[in-house]
Amino acid sequence: MPKLHKMTAEHSSWPIGCPAHLSVSATNHPCEPLSDWIHRTLRPVLSRTYLPEYLRDTPDFLLMLEDVRDGSHTPPWECSPVTADSTPFSIDVESMFPTIPSDKGADCCGMLWQRLRHNTDPTHPLTPALLIRIVRFILIHTWFAFDTETYSQIGGTAMGQKHSVVFSNIFMSCFFTAFFEANPCWKNHLPVFAASSMTSSAFGMALALVFVPCRLPQHLVE
Repeated sequence: MPKLHKMTAEHSSWPIGCPAHLSVSATNHPCEPLSDWIHRTLRPVLSRTYLPEYLRDTPDFLLMLEDVRDGSHTPPWECSPVTADSTPFSIDVESMFPTIPSDKGADCCGMLWQRLRHNTDPTHPLTPALLIRIVRFILIHTWFAFDTETYSQIGGTAMGQKHSVVFSNIFMSCFFTAFFEANPCWKNHLPVFAASSMTSSAFGMALALVFVPCRLPQHLVE
């Protein structure tokens, strides 16, 4: 998968002229039915009701910018509105899909499923603990063959699996939520903040360029 937005002069001699991500199809993989089921089960949490920083796609991003322009944007937390002096910024998450800690990502999925289950069907037979076990099972049983070798995914999730989008969005949102809980002073300067696992990046607008010490949420990092 070519990454045209990261192309520099040094990549001109590369075979495709830019950096690339390896993306392996999970079609007919033994865990594909489970992966698809987890995707369909957790897909309802992909909304700002459950993930305040969630950014669905490019049209969603453009609508958010229109709201910011029109003054109707609602911050994901209590904060002063955007001003003419606000500064936009973006954060790139390097190699997001394969670097998510598997156990912690599964725990985040269980936490969000517990909220969704409580709000929609408290008697649903799928418990959060069982969902966590299923997600972990999929993550540690991801293999692919190349040439004459068989490889096992040792971290994160494969880009070609159906559950990967919801899995990575949940983890990214949980990470930033925990980050802002650990660093509440940051919220006072960010009236706009949204993140998307599809682009492995986050976007925001700061009221002022300030340097504030921060703490990482240790329960979500390795």
